Amino acid sequence: ILRNYELSNMRFNELFIHYYEYIQRLNLHRSDLQSAETLTKANYDISSPYHTGIGLLYLESYIGNDNFIDIIYRLTNLPLNNDDFESILKNSTDKNIDWFIDEYLAKRQSLDLKIDVSNELRKITYKVSEKNNRSIPYKVSLIKNDSILFSKWHDKYLEYQIPDLNADYIAINPLIELPEINKSNNWYYLKNNGSKPIKVLLLGDIENPKYKKLFLRPEFTYNYYDGVSPGLNIFNTGIKYKAFNFELLPQFSTKENTLVGSSKVTYNLQNENKNNYSTIFNIFYTTNHYKENLRYQVFSPSVSMLFRDNNNLRSNVKKLLSFSMFSVDKDVYEKNPNVLENYTVYNLGYTYSDIGISKYLKTSANTALSDNFGKLSVVFDYRKLFKNNRQFQFRFYFGKFLWNNRLYDNFNNNLGRSDGYLLLDKYLGISERTGLLSQQFIMAGGGFKSIFENPSSNDLMISTNINIGLWKWFEGYLDLGILKDKNQKTRDFYGTGIKLNLLPDFFELYFPISSTNGIEIDDYRYYNKIRFVLSYNIDSLINLFSRKWF
Repeated sequence: ILRNYELSNMRFNELFIHYYEYIQRLNLHRSDLQSAETLTKANYDISSPYHTGIGLLYLESYIGNDNFIDIIYRLTNLPLNNDDFESILKNSTDKNIDWFIDEYLAKRQSLDLKIDVSNELRKITYKVSEKNNRSIPYKVSLIKNDSILFSKWHDKYLEYQIPDLNADYIAINPLIELPEINKSNNWYYLKNNGSKPIKVLLLGDIENPKYKKLFLRPEFTYNYYDGVSPGLNIFNTGIKYKAFNFELLPQFSTKENTLVGSSKVTYNLQNENKNNYSTIFNIFYTTNHYKENLRYQVFSPSVSMLFRDNNNLRSNVKKLLSFSMFSVDKDVYEKNPNVLENYTVYNLGYTYSDIGISKYLKTSANTALSDNFGKLSVVFDYRKLFKNNRQFQFRFYFGKFLWNNRLYDNFNNNLGRSDGYLLLDKYLGISERTGLLSQQFIMAGGGFKSIFENPSSNDLMISTNINIGLWKWFEGYLDLGILKDKNQKTRDFYGTGIKLNLLPDFFELYFPISSTNGIEIDDYRYYNKIRFVLSYNIDSLINLFSRKWF
């Protein structure tokens, strides 16, 4: 079974190109000639040295072993500067190797070689191109049963012909590879009209340009209304990132005995030379149940533009501009004139973040517009970790309806929960207002941990949340808020308590002490007031440990 995976057949030296391509496809790589003080940890320890070493192996294959050994000997016996390095390279061979410094080492822009083939009259006509017209020598080979029948180096992007030797593939650089943003277009299948064989694998793997790969991953989710929902995630992206990604996750609801699940199609248009380093086009669909026998469906296309300082990847500052449309369709059991079940919402959002290990700063502004309401929200979130390992957090929320035609309840601002009308928050029981599941806390809306009798507003909400580290995992918190309904007076709220911060953003407990309700801990049903954070987002957990590298 393991031999079907490329990872199990990988030679040790092949690891280096895969490490580099992993970072490259996240658009986090740098030029090899960039000074060390401008590099991230991943650049300094992995991508820059690995990319240079791979390039030297490629250069050795191109100019020959004897010339390459001569270069290494001369480099290791002379005190050099950059001019000496370039001069030794150029004087070591009759071949033109300007490309090695000018294109391969100096430029950050990724390579993407592509081969176009026509196969007729017992001859193969092929032409190689490079997406950004970068001049790089390349080797073209004919391959049959993993054996090379023919190979030839070229240094120009011209059209060439070779005899058809009944090969399986024609490929660019099948043995000595260069890091590329897309390897699938390096190999052309000479049979079946060029349609490559499909390989289906469990979990994931590194890519192999000889095949189209489809991955299967068993998954399950849980919510109160669907119960445990096992499913099979069908997706096309392995370990290394791809520009075009799709996921299809059909699941079986064990409580409702019906199909639920989600699907997603994403295309990431990366730009390696501009501050707008990524533009993501996304189409998303999900369906589950929000009450017993009541299904909801959400369909959402979106465009997100991400910005950063492209000359300084060590900076944690990132900006996001997004436009989304959400179409929500909910089954109705009993019609409630104060609740709208089917609606479309348009969101325009802007986020600024500067997130590091010791400092966390994130602020966002979001406008939600529909036929029935218009809403503006602003969130400011700041965290500081001090040298004594104590943390201070300050969050501010402002939410205001621009208009609210029918005063529908499900769009209201809420002190202690997300407004939830998009049904995308990871609540285990999204409609529960009593019992254990109603005590789940997600930092959204007003961010209050105490539970109040009427915590919502159809006009204005302003809140402040402050956390201060006390001792180890224990923090104290203070929540202050103002609610105002349309044509009504303002209402003031406060809440204080202790936070047990076991794993930030993943598992936390909140113990209210005092609030507008009175002294919370005097209530004999105090266990009903304890709030908990529980998240199983694996990607976010990985980012928690890997952020210092990127």
